[in-house]
Amino acid sequence: MTTVSHIAGLRLKGRPVATSVNRTYIFAGGGTAGHINPALSVAAALRYLDPQAEILFFVSPDGLEKDLVAQAGFDQTEIKCAAIPQKKCAYPKFFLQNYQGYRQARALLKQKPVKAVLGTGGFVSFPLLMAAHKEGIPSFMHEQNAYPGRANRSLSRYCQAICLTFPGSEKFFPENLSGSFVLTGNPIHPDFFLNRREAVRAQLQIKEDCELVVAVGGSLGARSLNLAVEGLVREKNWPDFLQAHPNFLLVLSTGKVNYRFLKSQDSPDPHIRYTSYLDTKIWLPAADLLIGRSSAGFLSESAASAKASILVPFPQAAEDHQTANAQVFLDRGASVLVKDDQLDSRRLLAILQELLADKGRLQAMSQAAGSLAKPHAAESLAGLMFQATRED
Repeated sequence: MTTVSHIAGLRLKGRPVATSVNRTYIFAGGGTAGHINPALSVAAALRYLDPQAEILFFVSPDGLEKDLVAQAGFDQTEIKCAAIPQKKCAYPKFFLQNYQGYRQARALLKQKPVKAVLGTGGFVSFPLLMAAHKEGIPSFMHEQNAYPGRANRSLSRYCQAICLTFPGSEKFFPENLSGSFVLTGNPIHPDFFLNRREAVRAQLQIKEDCELVVAVGGSLGARSLNLAVEGLVREKNWPDFLQAHPNFLLVLSTGKVNYRFLKSQDSPDPHIRYTSYLDTKIWLPAADLLIGRSSAGFLSESAASAKASILVPFPQAAEDHQTANAQVFLDRGASVLVKDDQLDSRRLLAILQELLADKGRLQAMSQAAGSLAKPHAAESLAGLMFQATRED
C-alpha cells in the first residue's frame, strides 16, 4: 500500500545554520518555467539554510532554464540530454545523448562533495538523477502536476523521495518504488503569501470597491482567453452586466505571443485593460476572481493568494495533465472549469455574472483555494535535502 507523508516544512526563521563542512547541492529541471521555478525556490531556501554550501544547476544547452538560473544568481553547467521521443526510430539518438550526459554528470559528481540532488522535471533531470543514484547520492524528485510527466515516472525508481504538489498523484507512479512519497506542495515565491489585498490594491491604485478580475494566460498568453475577453464588449448583455457591476474591472495579461490575435492592442472599454505582462505576485492577491490555465504554477499561486478561479486547461498539455490539475481544485470547490474549445465571450460573461452576483459562493471558493496552499513547500524540500544522509 502506497503511503504519502505530509510535512509542514522547516521554518527558516532566526539566523541561518552555520556549517563548516563543504557541501554541494545540485538541481536540474527545465523545458518550461514550471519546471525550473520550483527548483529556484528550493535553491533559495537552501542558500539560507546552508549558506556555505555550493549550489549548482545542471542545464540543457538550449534550455529556457539557462537564463532563469543566471538571473537568480546560481552557478550552472551544461549537460547533454534529450527528451523522450514520440517515435521509436528516434530512440537511438535519445539514448546516446542521455548516456553522454550521464557520463558528464557522473564525472562531476565524483569531483564534488555532493550531499543531495533534486530533479524537478524535464529531460535535463535524466542524467543527474541516474548518475546520483549510481554514486549513492540521496536523490529527490519534485512533481508539479497532478498527473506526473513521463520523465518523472521513469526516474522515480532512482529517488529516495518523490515530492508531490497534489494529493493522489502517487497512484500514477510505478508500483513498488523504493522511495517514499512526500506531499510538499509546489514551491512558489513567498510574496504570494505575504502580499495583502489592501496593500497591493493601494500600490496598484485599485479602489477597495472595485470588482477586480485578473486573467492570465501564461507568459506566452492564451489565444482562446484573449479572444473571449476581447469579445465581452460585443455581447448584448454587456451593458446590463455593467449596470449591475459598475465598479467591474478585468485586467488581461495577453502574453508576449498571443496578443497578436487581438483586433486591437488597446481595449475599447474602460472596464477592460490589456497588458502583455503583469506581475502576478501583486495582481493575484489584489483580485476578487482569477481566470487562467490550470498549470501547477498558476494553481499554486491562486491557492497562496486564496482566490476563486475560472480554469481553462491547455488542451495540448502533455497527457492532459492540466485537466488533472484542475480537478483537484474542482473537487475542493475552489474553481469552475471551461474547456478551451467551449470558451467564448458569451460563456465567459455568463460565468462572470453568476459568480460576481453570489458573494457568498465567491468567498467560499476563495477559502477553498486557500485551504490548498502549501506556504512552506520550498522549505520542506530544502529541509529534506539538507537532512539527507549519504550511504557510503
